Amino acid sequence: MKERRKAFRENEKRELILVVEHFLRILEGLVRQKEKKEGPNGYWSRCATNDDGHSRRGRREGRRII
Repeated sequence: MKERRKAFRENEKRELILVVEHFLRILEGLVRQKEKKEGPNGYWSRCATNDDGHSRRGRREGRRII
């Protein structure tokens, strides 16, 4: 009986590890996608805002005011 319980526990551990690895792979893919979309300077370069929440460059350069 003890052997069975031990084997069951080992199996559970293996399954949990597989699930976690799968989840991490998905997260890595999402991060890579985000980096590709935002470019080298990231989100803030795309819509840098002043303290009042409006964009620094305004609409003149095709940036929308937030």
